[in-house]
Amino acid sequence: MLLLVLDGRVPDEGGCVELGMAFALGKPCIGFQTDSRRFSGGFNNAMIDGCLKGRTASDWDGLGRLLEHQLNSSGFGL
Repeated sequence: MLLLVLDGRVPDEGGCVELGMAFALGKPCIGFQTDSRRFSGGFNNAMIDGCLKGRTASDWDGLGRLLEHQLNSSGFGL
């Protein structure tokens, strides 16, 4: 599983490479973005959002729910 922190004007370049590799290997990928800065017009780069498949949390509670769901669906329930 990969957790990518997206906060900042643009996501970390190394983190984006790791996201692409994890996605290509079929690993679950989750994003965490607590600030409103985005790449273009309020959206992240489409390649990043595509790899995350809508699994991006904007607060700690949401992140906890995403992680719990992923762990439970992977057989590593909490």
